[in-house]
This record gives sequence, structure tokens and C-alpha cells, in this order.
Amino acid sequence: MKPPDWLKNNWNHPAQGVTALAGAVLSFSVPPSDGIALGDSNLLLNLTRVFLIPIVWLIMSVPARIFSRKNHAWKWFWFSIPMFLCAITIWIAQSQLYARWTCHSDLLNRQFPVGRTFTPSVIKGAQANEEILSGRNISEDEARSILSATPDCKLIERAEQDPNRVWNADEIMFRRDVLSILYIAGIPIFVIAMISALQGWYCVSKKN
Repeated sequence: MKPPDWLKNNWNHPAQGVTALAGAVLSFSVPPSDGIALGDSNLLLNLTRVFLIPIVWLIMSVPARIFSRKNHAWKWFWFSIPMFLCAITIWIAQSQLYARWTCHSDLLNRQFPVGRTFTPSVIKGAQANEEILSGRNISEDEARSILSATPDCKLIERAEQDPNRVWNADEIMFRRDVLSILYIAGIPIFVIAMISALQGWYCVSKKN
């Protein structure tokens, strides 16, 4: 049985729709890692990415209708390549930054965001603790050195499980925002690459 003429001549539209749907499903199969979600809401990050994918599909459907001739094929292929590379780069960057900007507490079995700039209160706490233990007063720089040498999650455990008590809150939020954006962006950009590649194959199959 031959496929309907419309499907034969416009198979790119349902194929791109299936790609977008698969991307949305994949979003839920790859949940955000602990410690990066805004407001600790993994559901919010997942829903943001899921709703973003249909929007990407709708936006891409406009140039897909306009540039659908055979001579447009290589333009779509050349566009899909940097999109693939961009998606891979985002995933690698997110993975590397996540490893650097979070720590895992074995005691609490949780992942926490970490910062670099210690708060005045934790510095004073380190100074007071050193005075109690060794009976000597240390400078703020010495206190920072002691804190830097202490495992990040150990500091968080001592600070009532609140990273904002240890490091600058704005710095923590900035890092969480960056990780959240990279998490959200990865799959939609990959979907753009797939749609572009499919459109390229569709243009190749055209007679003119």
C-alpha cells in the first residue's frame, strides 16, 4: 500500500514533530541533577525544557516551509552541524561545571552547590574555632586558607546544610542559574539540529 500523496510529499512535517516529541520525552528521562534546580524545583526545570521544545518546533517550521527546495539541502546540513556541536558542547560544559560547582555529602546523601567567596560569618567562625583549639588569633587570610583546605561538604554540614551560610549567596545563585540554563538549553538545541538534518534530507528528495 502506497503512502498518501500528502505524506509522500510532506513527510518532513510529521518526522520533525516526532523528533520534537521524542525530545520532550527525553527531557523527563534525563532529570536535572541535585543541587542545580532553581528553588530546588527539578519539576520546574523539566517543565521549562518540555514547553520550550514545542516552541522551538513551531519556530523552525516557518523557515522549513520557506526553504524547502532541493538547492536548500546543503544549507540545512551545514546549519545542523554547528547545532549538533553546540548541543554536545553544552552537555560537556554542564557536566564539567557541575563537577566543579557542586559537592556530594556522603553523610546526608545529597548534592549541594558550592561557591568560592566565604561569608564574613564563616570566616569569623573559623577564627574563633582556631582560638579555642590552639589558643592563637589568626588573620582572615589564614582563616580562608583553613576553610579552603576543608572539604566543601564538610563546611555545609557544619552550616546547617545551607551553602549560603558558607559562601556568598549571589555567587551560589549565579552558579545555579548557569547550570540551570545549560540544563534547559541542551536538548532543545539538539532538537533544532535534528530538525535541520531532517529538513536537509527532505530537500534532497525534492525534484526541484
